[in-house]
Amino acid sequence: MEPVTTSDLIDPTRKAMRRMQQGPLAGYMPYTKQTEGVLRALAELKPETLAVMHGSSYLGAGDRLLRDLAGVVKETFDRE
Repeated sequence: MEPVTTSDLIDPTRKAMRRMQQGPLAGYMPYTKQTEGVLRALAELKPETLAVMHGSSYLGAGDRLLRDLAGVVKETFDRE
């Protein structure tokens, strides 16, 4: 895995979240109804670099990536 990327990270993130939800670590992410709003508020800052703990850091339109991530997190963890 490259330390920095400009590639889209949403599809790999979606796949990884779905895979994690199938195993013993299901529900591993602390999700609340505010999570989507927090990610969207961060997107409004229009970051150009997103440094992450695990995986490649991202250079590019961080606002788009964060909005897309908000959707993926909601679709994965908002199970009412």
